Amino acid sequence: MSNPYAGVPSPKQRSDILFTLLNEMDHCLSELNIEQLAAVTHGFVGADLAALCNEAALICLRRYACFKKTNDSSSDHIAEKSVLMNGATNSIDHLDEATSSTSDMWATRRTYETMDLIHSGKEDQILKVSFEDFQEARMKIRPSAMREV
Repeated sequence: MSNPYAGVPSPKQRSDILFTLLNEMDHCLSELNIEQLAAVTHGFVGADLAALCNEAALICLRRYACFKKTNDSSSDHIAEKSVLMNGATNSIDHLDEATSSTSDMWATRRTYETMDLIHSGKEDQILKVSFEDFQEARMKIRPSAMREV
């Protein structure tokens, strides 16, 4: 009789799962990026990796939709919209000074990278899921195998 519990995949198994999942997705990840992603997703099972891929794709689509929505606006307005689209908020510290969170700076940087792609005639690259999209998605998806620890 076989064991119904498969266990947590190893980095090599996670890499194989990611390669399979990414085969169906338009992305710009190198093999090295996929191997790095497999290495840093300890505790992720197949369903978690599928959720990670889906979340990264959604992040990419949100970025594209935000860009399309604000295409005719100034770069400052685009950066502001991108920050809002990514759910980042400003926090007010005890001195009543507005401080930008790390995600605010990340979203602004990504917006300027997106604008650079558009101005260089590479708009189709915006719709490719990037390694940075996966990095952002990792902040939202928690590994199933680590939830009991």
